[in-house]
Amino acid sequence: MKLTELGKETRKIRIGRDEVLLDMAVRLEMSPAMLSAIETGAKAAPDDFVARLASQYEEVAERRAVFEHLAEKTKKLVKLSLEASMPDDVKDAAVTFARVLPQLSPEDLATIGRVFEKYKKGMYDKKIEGRDM
Repeated sequence: MKLTELGKETRKIRIGRDEVLLDMAVRLEMSPAMLSAIETGAKAAPDDFVARLASQYEEVAERRAVFEHLAEKTKKLVKLSLEASMPDDVKDAAVTFARVLPQLSPEDLATIGRVFEKYKKGMYDKKIEGRDM
């Protein structure tokens, strides 16, 4: 199983603090098996995983948006709220994007990625300092 980016960042924190898996699992109030499965990518991060991490590790609290993004990437389903106050063109764009995403070419994805870059401006690229896993 390939480590996810969330798993790598979580391990960096754990190893950087000389914690074994059991230590971190106890702090996060979860089983070591579940924490291991999240680190290795065998299971998606539960909805409250980042909140638990942020409450125990200040480096996560400082970069919470990064960890939320990485946690979302572990999920098979991403939920999007279409608020009643949203303009119809925004709703149409969201629904169309979700429907056609699997069909997009690498060139299409690169174009969309360039559009998204101006909105995230470094928001998700900050990582925990430490050895890459």
